[in-house]
This record gives sequence, structure tokens and C-alpha cells, in this order.
Amino acid sequence: LELAHRMAELRSKGFGALVLQADQNNIDSDTVAGFQCEHRDSVSLFTIPGLPFGHGGVGVCSSGGVDVTVSSAINTKQDSNATTGLGESRADAVRKLLISNAHLRGKSRVPALIEISPGATLAELKARADRLATMGANLFCQAVVGNHADCRVDPWQQPSWRHFRVFSDYLARLSWMLSQGPHRAQVALLHPISGFIHERALGVESTLDRVILEYFDAYCELLRAEHIDFDVITEDSLARACCADQLLSVSGEEYELLIIPPTTCLGVEAAHAVREFVDDGGALLGSVLLPCRDVGNAHSEVMEIFESIFGFDPEAARIRAKTSGWSEEPYVARPAERVAFLHASSAEQISPILRECIASLIKPRVSLRSIGRECPDISFVQRLTNEGDLFFFANHSQQPREVRMSIRCDG
Repeated sequence: LELAHRMAELRSKGFGALVLQADQNNIDSDTVAGFQCEHRDSVSLFTIPGLPFGHGGVGVCSSGGVDVTVSSAINTKQDSNATTGLGESRADAVRKLLISNAHLRGKSRVPALIEISPGATLAELKARADRLATMGANLFCQAVVGNHADCRVDPWQQPSWRHFRVFSDYLARLSWMLSQGPHRAQVALLHPISGFIHERALGVESTLDRVILEYFDAYCELLRAEHIDFDVITEDSLARACCADQLLSVSGEEYELLIIPPTTCLGVEAAHAVREFVDDGGALLGSVLLPCRDVGNAHSEVMEIFESIFGFDPEAARIRAKTSGWSEEPYVARPAERVAFLHASSAEQISPILRECIASLIKPRVSLRSIGRECPDISFVQRLTNEGDLFFFANHSQQPREVRMSIRCDG
């Protein structure tokens, strides 16, 4: 979340490119430090010691009609979040945020850089591309880069590598196929950056900012595992959204369900957009904490909006969470027909009830079941073409998977 906030801040100051570099020495020694920033004309370079990016970095740039470049080879290992016990790496949540930002800004092409790293097999490179494709990227380019400071030339760094043409052809076909028609996600997941910043006063970690981050990571992983395609929606995008026919529309994207993960602060314009969406009959899911602060001074207005929607005082819930925490078993409250609130005392508790809760609000478009549950090894992305719906499925495991597939048909 801090990474995304810094990127938004630098972009607002007119920087055309952002180069993010992880400081491996500080990561290995668990040193907690702030951002080290350096500005060079239209490029900003800064080091982020605390992010799980291994020896690599994330390259983000803007040029002409395309926006957002995301590295898929930050770390080939999926780091487990020790606090939540979830396997989704935080880097994947950052990638999803960047790709969603391109969708919400009306970009039809979302570039993704696939790094050909030392020792990577063709199957591993394909898996990296497939994972980014199911996140919503659709313009793929391989980069022959490495970690050698002396720029030593190795075979895998050259276009003469025997798999280079095969991989290039696959990326070209994938880019063409996933550029047909607009992207279609079913859910908008609010990015709780304001609540995180509000609770993380002066850069000191507190109970609530940790809760906000853990639940956001959990939602990003669980929605993918339950085959609920989503975009991460920022506050400014939510504030300019239009509501019609029970859909939340932003730059051509249309969402049936808005999920507000635990957060305590939201801009008043975005809060009014939530109220308008609910009044139009849209589906809304809240959980654990609700906004009771404005990024400006309209605190009471924000609090009244969410109290009127969910039927309880958000400020009282925040105080209770900060002082005594939660000890309740997970359950779902239904203050209105298309409004639900998920009570839980930890991020792990939402896993067994999330899909059922979402299915009570909207009908999921895809189900891929194996051994009585959704198969988390397979993910998908959907696009809408003139001929009909286009689905791309990818198996991220090392073994074949046999599933029972259901796809919702409308009309």
C-alpha cells in the first residue's frame, strides 16, 4: 500500500517513469527504513527496503497510448504471509493494483514485462505470462535481463536462445487474443489506502493498519482462488463512477459487486458514490471495519453514510477493535437485500464463507470445482467480444487438474 501511495504521489507530480528498486541488503537483515528517493529529470528512482521483491524490482512506465509496465519476475517463489497464513505474495497484490489502474483509466492495452531470468525454463516463463494474463494484462514482452553486475553475456540473455522464438510467438498470440473486446471483471475491490495511511500515524505500525493490510491481501488471494474476477478500485475512480442498472461503471468497466475491505477512512466523494450505488440496487459487501473518517474534514458525513447503509456506528466499531480487538465467530449480517457485512476476528476466518456470501449477493460467472470445492490452482480472465464472451483459463500447478466447470449464461 505504501508503494502504491508513493507511485500515485509521484505520478501526480508529472513524472513520466518510476523505477522501483528493492534494497536486498536491508531486506535480508530485516531493517525497517523509509524510502530513499532520487529524482533525475522525468524519472524518479527510489529504494524500498521492506518489500518482498527478492533481488529484482518492478519497472513502471508510461508512454503514448499504453500505461503501466509490470515485472512478473520479481520473485519466482510465492512468499507466504506469515501473519495471515495465506500463500499469495504481496507482490501479486501490487501487480493487480497496477493492472486494475490501467483498466480504470480506460487503457485497452496493459503491458507486462516477462523477464527471462537465469535458469528459467520455457514452462516457467509461460507460467509467468499466464499468471499476469489472468490478472488482466494483455500486451506481453520478454526482456533478456539478468542479475550480473559485470554484464556477462550468457546464452539465456540472447535472442539466439533456442526457446526465444517459441516463447515470442506464444506471447504474440496471447497478446492478440486478450486484446479482443473490453475486459470484464465482476467485482470491484476498494483499495483501502486512506485508512492505512490514517492509522499508520508517523510511519509507526498499529493494530488497525496491520488489520487493513492483512484483510486486503486476503481478499486479493481469496477472490482469485474462488474464481471471482475483480479489479482493485481506487478512491478517485470510485468517486467518478456512474451507477445504472445495478452496475458500477468506470471508464467502460462494469462491476456487479463492490467490496469494501476493512478500512477506517474514505473520501466523502467516494462515500457518496457508495451510497448512490446502493440506492440504485447495486450489491455491496463490507467487513470488520467501516469508514468513519474523511480524507478532509467531513468525518461526520462519511460516518453517517455508512451507518445508514449497514445499521451500526463505524466509530464505535473502530474504538472497540483498537482497544479490545475481536473474539467473535465469523458470520454474515444482512442489513438489506443486496447489502452484506462480514464479521470475523481474523483474515483466515473469511476463507470458508466468502464465496457463499458473494453468491448470496450476485451469481458468480465461473465455477471450477474439484473434490467438493473451488480449485485454487486454476484462474481465468474474461473479455467481451462481438461474437460473445471470451474466457482464458490457466492452470498454475505443476500437475493436470480435473474440474467440473460451470459458466453463467445470461440472456
